[in-house]
Amino acid sequence: MALNKPRGRLKRALSLPVVMDRHGLGWMLGSRFIIIEHEGRRSGRIYRTPVEVVAHHIEPLSWTVVAAWGDPPQWFANLQHRDARAVVVAGRRYDAPVQQIVDADEANDLLVAYAFGHPLVARLLFRVLSWPAPRQPGAFRQIAESVPLIRFTARSQA
Repeated sequence: MALNKPRGRLKRALSLPVVMDRHGLGWMLGSRFIIIEHEGRRSGRIYRTPVEVVAHHIEPLSWTVVAAWGDPPQWFANLQHRDARAVVVAGRRYDAPVQQIVDADEANDLLVAYAFGHPLVARLLFRVLSWPAPRQPGAFRQIAESVPLIRFTARSQA
């Protein structure tokens, strides 16, 4: 159910949070996006991958994201090999976050809450990702069982 890597204009648009962060404007994104800093499993190169947040919790401070681009996305495959070095949220860096794959029941609940909290964005994302329409019974369950959701919990703030 995951897609191949985005290309062209879509790729440039999706990388905008990294550019904004690099220029000191990451605070403008709030907690809507995080940048995952991870190490390439073969190259050892450091990558910074922006990902939209589907759930943000204050206590404990955590962000949940969907691994939607690729099967699996390269950043997700890298995280299965080595934990994230850091996540950057609203211009703040959190080193060595605890990462955990969310179980399907909780993933379903988080996707439902996201779709109801952000209906226009959810409809657009579902269309771009070629996922079943959110109105179809079982659409969220189908996604929750086939696409991993990952929670990053902050240990410390740098």
